[in-house]
Amino acid sequence: MNATVYLFGDLGDGYSQYPTDYTQSIFQGCYDKSKAQTQLIIRREKELMYYIYLRKLENTLPSTQYLGICIMVNGIMYTDFVSLFSIFENSFTNLVVNGEIVGFESKGNIISKVLRLKDKVNEIERVSRFIRGEIGQLVSLHLPPVDYSIADGEIKSFSITDNQKEIEEASYKYGYTFIYKNSDYDTNSLRTYRGVIKNLNKEKEDIEQKLREVTSLYQKTLRRKKQIGGVVVLLIIIFIGTMVGLKVKDDMQNQILDLGNNVAILNETNSNLQTTIEDRNLQLSSKDGEIDLLKQKLLNVKNAKEELEQKVIEQEGVIKNQEDGILRREDEILRREDEIRKLKDELHTIKNTSFKQQDELLSSFDEDIYITNPTVMSTDVPNNDLRILSVEITFARTVIELEYENLNHLAWININPNTNIVSYNTGRKYKLTLTDGIASAPRKTYLNQKGIRFKLIFPALPKNTTQFNLIEEGGWKLYGVKLK
Repeated sequence: MNATVYLFGDLGDGYSQYPTDYTQSIFQGCYDKSKAQTQLIIRREKELMYYIYLRKLENTLPSTQYLGICIMVNGIMYTDFVSLFSIFENSFTNLVVNGEIVGFESKGNIISKVLRLKDKVNEIERVSRFIRGEIGQLVSLHLPPVDYSIADGEIKSFSITDNQKEIEEASYKYGYTFIYKNSDYDTNSLRTYRGVIKNLNKEKEDIEQKLREVTSLYQKTLRRKKQIGGVVVLLIIIFIGTMVGLKVKDDMQNQILDLGNNVAILNETNSNLQTTIEDRNLQLSSKDGEIDLLKQKLLNVKNAKEELEQKVIEQEGVIKNQEDGILRREDEILRREDEIRKLKDELHTIKNTSFKQQDELLSSFDEDIYITNPTVMSTDVPNNDLRILSVEITFARTVIELEYENLNHLAWININPNTNIVSYNTGRKYKLTLTDGIASAPRKTYLNQKGIRFKLIFPALPKNTTQFNLIEEGGWKLYGVKLK
């Protein structure tokens, strides 16, 4: 399955996209028409299907920042829209937990962590591998022909809870199909992370508020202590005056003693408040330690996940190399078996013909046929991106050299092993036996921007063949390839 993955959006410094190509106008147009917090937009453009997920971020209210993920496929479609939402939501969770492109702020809101996507190419490639692995598990259907009775830019809108058959039919008939989802768009793990961060932030705010209250009370106590100190000085002056000329000496002494007791009580209160402040500081330090521990656990989980992903990639490479070796050996065995079978058929034919017919038959193999740029009467090839460069017919085989122009910017192609050439003269089919320069499905040949040249090898056509058809099951079809 050949799928191209894009990431795009506005992360705080205008529109950004990776990889960058002609699709920018499609993605920006989808955002302009978006209405919900999350939505899945399906864009059909001839044989290409774009499955686009938009998620608005929580930086501002109303939000102007968003992140989009797109999967582009050629010639196929998906109809399990609930699973598509799940794949995109899990991918978004993956990005948030990793925290390089988007992540949590202190209050649990999801915000952008980078201004330009081109600065995080490794992270985009990592999540793209995850998405391709998940989408490869979905069942795909062959894409029906374009319905030209409906305008290309016409839009059909649904909620995820609407009838799935109606959504499926609209997805391949209309240019744009919007599926809105305004609730339950966070995965369970994302909700858990968000809840932990919000609770920790609430506890931190409560502790800071209590610390401010205790600090304020402490300051008030200091001010009261200074005021009482002034009163004591004044009373002492009054006491001295009283000693000189007044007769209330005993009463003033008692008042001075009471004031001294009040000062002692305030000093004790101040000491208690200081102890409370120290306790609160210890509690705050403890919470900071818990936050650091949680961050370390998240980092350990991230590192373990990356190690596991690397091991999976390495194991897949080993398995692929082994499969390629087995397939090459199977191709060689099939080629040799086909040559043996053909020689047996020719020998049987020679044994069952007259001497004159044998002479005619053998003489028909004297010269090879080689034709360049043969005329093709008609084709069923998308975008006319395939042409025949040459046809060679020898005693043992028919070799067709072709050139594929990568007009759709595909990442890879292959050829169905159930590919045949059909003689116009006899109607007999000759099955593909060998390829050169292109892989047989399910293997893949990866493309550059320009395309490739390759050869398809079949059993030998009779030398008196005038025309033939090249038919790939479920793919390319070229009719009326002229040899004479």
